[in-house]
Amino acid sequence: MIIHELEQADARKPVVTLSPSEPIQEAPSTSEQTIQCEATGVPKPKIIWFWNNFPVEDGKDGFRVYDISPIDAQDKTQSKLIAQSTTRTGLAKCQAVNDQGVDEGTVPVKVLGPGSAPENIQTKTVQNGFNVDWKPPTIPNGDITNTLKLSPKILWISRKRRINDKENT
Repeated sequence: MIIHELEQADARKPVVTLSPSEPIQEAPSTSEQTIQCEATGVPKPKIIWFWNNFPVEDGKDGFRVYDISPIDAQDKTQSKLIAQSTTRTGLAKCQAVNDQGVDEGTVPVKVLGPGSAPENIQTKTVQNGFNVDWKPPTIPNGDITNTLKLSPKILWISRKRRINDKENT
C-alpha cells in the first residue's frame, strides 16, 4: 500500500524536449536528417512521432524511428526520428503520452532551394506531340505533385506583321 501511494504521489504528466529545438533550415541533400526527442514523466511516457500532423510509421515514407532510451530509465523515454534525406519541408512533432497527460514539441523543417534537376531527359515523338521521360534527380526536393500538358503554339512571323496577332511591327 505504501509503495502504491508513492507511485501515485510521484505521478506526473510528460514533459518533452526536442533537439534541435530551433527551426531547421538546410539545403537539400542526400544526407540523413535527425531529430531527437526526450520525454520525462511518471509513469514512463510513450513517444509518437508526426510529420505534418500525420503519424510516422517506422520504415515507411523514408522515415526511421528508434527508441534510444537508457535501459534503466524509470521516468525517461528517448526517441530519434531519422529522415533518409534532407528533401522535405514540413513540421516534425514529438508527442509524449502517459496516463497523467500529454505533452508535445514541434520543430519546423525548411529545405532551402530546389533539389537537383531530373537526369537523362529524353523526348519521344508521338502522333499529336511528344512524350518526355527522365530519371529522378539525384537530390529530390519532394514528390512530383503535378504535371503540365503543354500544347505548342505556332507563331508565324512575316516581315511586316505577326500573322496570329495581326499586329504591324
